Amino acid sequence: MQCFQCGSEQTSGNAFCTKCGARLAGAAVPESRPGDVEQSLTVSSSAKEEEEKILRELKEALKGVDSDDAEAPREDKASPASSKRFVIAGVVASLVLAAVVGFELLRRRAGAPAAPPAPIETVLQPPAVETPAPSDEATRTSAGKFAAILEAIDQHQRTKKALPPTLASLGRAYAGPEAAKDGWGQKILYLVDLTDKTFVLRSVGPDGKRDTADDMVVDSEGSVAWLKQHEALISEWRAANSDTYAQLAAPGSAPSDPRKLEAARKLEEERKSLEAETATASQKQQEQERKRMESARLEEERRRQTEAKREEEARQAKAREEAQRQQQKARRAESLQDNFIGPLDLWDAPATWEIVKDKDLSALRIQGLGFLKKGQQWDNYKVEFEIKVNKESAGWVLRAQSPNKET
Repeated sequence: MQCFQCGSEQTSGNAFCTKCGARLAGAAVPESRPGDVEQSLTVSSSAKEEEEKILRELKEALKGVDSDDAEAPREDKASPASSKRFVIAGVVASLVLAAVVGFELLRRRAGAPAAPPAPIETVLQPPAVETPAPSDEATRTSAGKFAAILEAIDQHQRTKKALPPTLASLGRAYAGPEAAKDGWGQKILYLVDLTDKTFVLRSVGPDGKRDTADDMVVDSEGSVAWLKQHEALISEWRAANSDTYAQLAAPGSAPSDPRKLEAARKLEEERKSLEAETATASQKQQEQERKRMESARLEEERRRQTEAKREEEARQAKAREEAQRQQQKARRAESLQDNFIGPLDLWDAPATWEIVKDKDLSALRIQGLGFLKKGQQWDNYKVEFEIKVNKESAGWVLRAQSPNKET
């Protein structure tokens, strides 16, 4: 039998080449039992990698043996005994390595446990801490005390022009152990920066741990917004604990009679409410006065426009009258005479009219009506006729037409 990789002669019983370590093609494969199938399926990828590693090491070792065998004849051709020793040593090393590889493969196929995989570095997150939900009463108590403390700090700052260095400096009301505790029995923390004039009120909440999600925190900049946000809770606790609220909110010494302080506080609130109502009424009155003045201004503007229109109409009427007077004055008085000696140029006469001259006299013979051409635009006129009748008779007709086209 020859090795298919290096071509060296091998005995029929070898499963691996004694020179290069390759698996021989005609090597017998051990029969697999029914139980071996399932065990062979459990071989992990790490076992296969280790097998390939062992084969690579075997090849490296065999390469060293081959190189020794190849160099031995060149160094000493006349020593056959030393070359035999090298050959025997190489064969023995090959057999040992083949035995190790075969033993390892048999052990893995027999179901030996595979080496544990390399540990994977993981980052374990800390378990979430379940924070108990705060009770409504504890929350109301904490919010109410916070509101009272904020009011006391504000009054202290207005009076002394500075923030209190500690809560105890606000008055005797904070001397008791329970005065500066929140609804969960934890001490209310007051952190102040007198230089920057800022402060922070903090309650650690039901879990008793600082800087957690259930903390109740108010600072000097957001105090107004916080009071507005928790107005309902503060009002409920204040109504149920008016004496405590009054003691905590009052700066200086604790009052001997909290009811008087509450009454004073109510009077102050009523005073502020009355001032607000007075300001609202004054603003409303000013708005009404502004509207009235605007309405009067518009009315006066309309009156002026109407008066100007009337004056313009009167001026135009006066101008028309003056134009008519000027026109009438420009007309000259006319007088018209016709002795019917000359032609009938002043008359719109029919052809039946004719002038007849008899010696020194001239007469007009008329048949049909004739009209005087002039006089259509006359007014205030007077007509005189002098007629001498030679034969038959004489007569005249006057017609006038009014400006409205009525005769």
